[in-house]
Amino acid sequence: MGKASWHPEADLVVQHARVYTVALTIDEVKQGKREFPIIDDGGVAVKDGKIVFVGSARGAQAFIGGETEVIDASGKTLVPGFIDSHLHATEVGMYLKNLDFTRTASLDDMRALVAERAREKEPGEWLLGYAWNELAWGEGAAMPTRKDVDDLSPANPCYFVHISHHVALANKAALDAAGITRDTPDPAAGRIGRYPDGEPNGLLFEPSAMELVEAVVPKPADEDVVDAIKQAGKLLNSLGITAVIDPNHERLAKQYIIARCRGELTYRASLMLYLNAGEGDADRQCALMESEMAVTGFGDDLVSVNGVKILGDGIPAVFTAAMRDPYKLDPSTRGTSIWSQEDLVKMVRKAHELGWQVGVHAIGDRAADMVLAAYKDANGISPAFDRRHYLIHCPFPHEDMFDAMRELNVGVPVQPTIAAEMGEARMLHERLARNKDGAGIFLKNGIIAGGSSDAPVVSPDVIRGMYYAVTRKDAVGDFAFSEESKVSPVEALIMWTKNSAFFSHDDDKMGSIEVGNYGDLVILDRDFVVGEPEDILCTKVEKTILGGRIVYSA
Repeated sequence: MGKASWHPEADLVVQHARVYTVALTIDEVKQGKREFPIIDDGGVAVKDGKIVFVGSARGAQAFIGGETEVIDASGKTLVPGFIDSHLHATEVGMYLKNLDFTRTASLDDMRALVAERAREKEPGEWLLGYAWNELAWGEGAAMPTRKDVDDLSPANPCYFVHISHHVALANKAALDAAGITRDTPDPAAGRIGRYPDGEPNGLLFEPSAMELVEAVVPKPADEDVVDAIKQAGKLLNSLGITAVIDPNHERLAKQYIIARCRGELTYRASLMLYLNAGEGDADRQCALMESEMAVTGFGDDLVSVNGVKILGDGIPAVFTAAMRDPYKLDPSTRGTSIWSQEDLVKMVRKAHELGWQVGVHAIGDRAADMVLAAYKDANGISPAFDRRHYLIHCPFPHEDMFDAMRELNVGVPVQPTIAAEMGEARMLHERLARNKDGAGIFLKNGIIAGGSSDAPVVSPDVIRGMYYAVTRKDAVGDFAFSEESKVSPVEALIMWTKNSAFFSHDDDKMGSIEVGNYGDLVILDRDFVVGEPEDILCTKVEKTILGGRIVYSA
């Protein structure tokens, strides 16, 4: 804003709302404090992107001038902007243009969607889709193979990513385009599915195998990625989301900055550098980190660098998560770690020395043990407490992990919606499944649990995530999650605000409604905190505000 148009009054004032400030420190959250100021008939004023007043509606009137936008939120609830601490935002935007299998209830449903889209395609055009989930197709349903889709579009390569993002299905045309035959060896840390006769069956397990096909899928142009960022913003804002940690996408900073310069970036994006095993060994990954021009903390209030992401293991659905004990449904395996302990330590040490924050995808409990050991090693170089290295997912908490997590200041972005909607619980030993993705376990032990979705694995809908965190419902069956894994509604609010800001080192400037913080706010149509847990899903986002600017209005 130029000086000629500057005025001393607030740019935006919200009046007459019930204001949940979430004015807590991270230390207070760790210590179990859940009380913070709640203001009835409250008012909040925002100027130049920052909050300049929090108090009564009457007090906020002093900040209103001729240029001030005033919102009467009578009967509504005002909360901090929601923050998703693990969300693939760019992929969300790209997937909005592709086939969405999330609501398919059977293989026949999936085939029908493919057939419909195939009729719209010219020969040779790719069909892309995501979020098929055989675990939601009923008891005994198997993963589809290429023969289940080959007949639908033989002239079009098809590539469909599983809900987990650790498996994909390619038809014969796609396999041919990638040069995958019965003689193609399995890549490191991945597997090509095969029929009994050795022919590829179209299933590709883990990213290193999926990338064999992804390497030949036409890459989107910069303009397509910028548009995906814009479209993702529309969806995220409609759900009250004003900030995300976007893993895997530090190399897309260019497109984010283009969107920012055009005024089309409507959420704060903290980006991660993904260390991909498919691009080389641990020494290669260390060299990549050294070649980067920026580290954690670089950037501005809209686009910044978060940290390094390392893929530590797979997922339970295909028995690739590295577990302490053999799998219930396949006692022959305990899953697989992507890296050896030595290589993991090497990469974490290098990242730590260079000033990077580290987040490791660790779903299996054995994988989490390995990561914590690597963080402990890095702590010997220099204190890791302020680096905020963290465990991504860690859905199987154990009592013997908590001392190290507290000592090293390790938190966990959890995904309650995944536990509820992926259907993995019945595949696991009950003692593990009952606590899966349960934020309550971490919070009760003084560990920061951030709210996240891992979208597009599941919907980024924050209200739905809060509902599952509070109720621990199983959306695909009747599995009973543990009582101790539940959180209260106010804890759910803290998870998707103050706690999620912890992972991007932004808890001193967002995640709460306090003077000096970013003016990121959400107006809800009701107070879901005081109602019945089953009523949480009825809550609607009415307005989303980023830095004092309305970016969504219902």
